[in-house]
Amino acid sequence: FMATDPVSAAHSNTGRWFYGFFIGVLAILIRVVNPAYPEGMMLAILLMNVFAAFIDHYVVKANIKRRRARYAA
Repeated sequence: FMATDPVSAAHSNTGRWFYGFFIGVLAILIRVVNPAYPEGMMLAILLMNVFAAFIDHYVVKANIKRRRARYAA
Protein backbone atom coordinates (compact mmCIF):
# COMPACT_ATOMS: atom_id res chain seq x y z
CA PHE A 1 0.00 0.00 0.00
CA MET A 2 2.95 2.36 0.44
CA ALA A 3 4.31 1.97 -3.09
CA THR A 4 1.00 2.98 -4.65
CA ASP A 5 0.83 6.36 -2.89
CA PRO A 6 -0.64 8.65 -5.60
CA VAL A 7 1.18 11.76 -4.39
CA SER A 8 4.77 10.54 -4.45
CA ALA A 9 4.62 7.70 -6.99
CA ALA A 10 5.15 8.02 -10.74
CA HIS A 11 2.11 9.35 -12.60
CA SER A 12 2.45 7.91 -16.10
CA ASN A 13 1.58 4.27 -16.76
CA THR A 14 5.02 3.45 -18.16
CA GLY A 15 6.59 5.33 -15.27
CA ARG A 16 4.60 3.24 -12.81
CA TRP A 17 5.97 0.06 -14.36
CA PHE A 18 9.55 1.30 -14.04
CA TYR A 19 8.84 2.61 -10.54
CA GLY A 20 7.44 -0.73 -9.35
CA PHE A 21 10.16 -2.74 -11.06
CA PHE A 22 12.95 -0.74 -9.46
CA ILE A 23 11.29 -0.87 -6.04
CA GLY A 24 11.35 -4.65 -6.33
CA VAL A 25 14.95 -4.72 -7.52
CA LEU A 26 16.10 -2.40 -4.74
CA ALA A 27 14.19 -4.34 -2.08
CA ILE A 28 15.82 -7.59 -3.21
CA LEU A 29 19.28 -6.01 -3.33
CA ILE A 30 18.91 -4.49 0.13
CA ARG A 31 17.71 -7.78 1.61
CA VAL A 32 20.51 -9.77 -0.08
CA VAL A 33 23.28 -7.36 0.92
CA ASN A 34 22.10 -7.07 4.53
CA PRO A 35 19.61 -9.79 5.54
CA ALA A 36 19.50 -8.43 9.09
CA TYR A 37 17.87 -5.22 7.85
CA PRO A 38 14.12 -5.98 7.91
CA GLU A 39 12.94 -2.66 6.48
CA GLY A 40 14.49 -3.07 3.04
CA MET A 41 11.12 -2.60 1.38
CA MET A 42 10.48 0.76 3.03
CA LEU A 43 13.97 1.96 2.14
CA ALA A 44 13.44 0.88 -1.48
CA ILE A 45 10.13 2.78 -1.62
CA LEU A 46 11.75 5.85 -0.08
CA LEU A 47 14.62 5.80 -2.58
CA MET A 48 12.30 5.34 -5.55
CA ASN A 49 10.02 8.16 -4.34
CA VAL A 50 13.05 10.42 -4.73
CA PHE A 51 13.43 9.32 -8.36
CA ALA A 52 9.72 9.19 -9.31
CA ALA A 53 9.76 12.70 -10.80
CA PHE A 54 12.83 11.85 -12.88
CA ILE A 55 11.15 8.70 -14.17
CA ASP A 56 8.06 10.66 -15.22
CA HIS A 57 10.20 13.35 -16.84
CA TYR A 58 12.11 10.87 -18.99
CA VAL A 59 9.00 8.86 -19.87
CA VAL A 60 7.23 12.00 -21.09
CA LYS A 61 10.37 13.09 -22.94
CA ALA A 62 10.56 9.69 -24.69
CA ASN A 63 6.86 9.88 -25.61
CA ILE A 64 7.31 13.34 -27.13
CA LYS A 65 10.35 12.16 -29.10
CA ARG A 66 8.45 9.11 -30.37
CA ARG A 67 5.45 11.23 -31.45
CA ARG A 68 7.66 13.76 -33.23
CA ALA A 69 9.38 10.95 -35.13
CA ARG A 70 6.03 9.42 -36.06
CA TYR A 71 4.56 12.66 -37.41
CA ALA A 72 7.78 13.81 -39.09
CA ALA A 73 7.81 10.81 -41.41
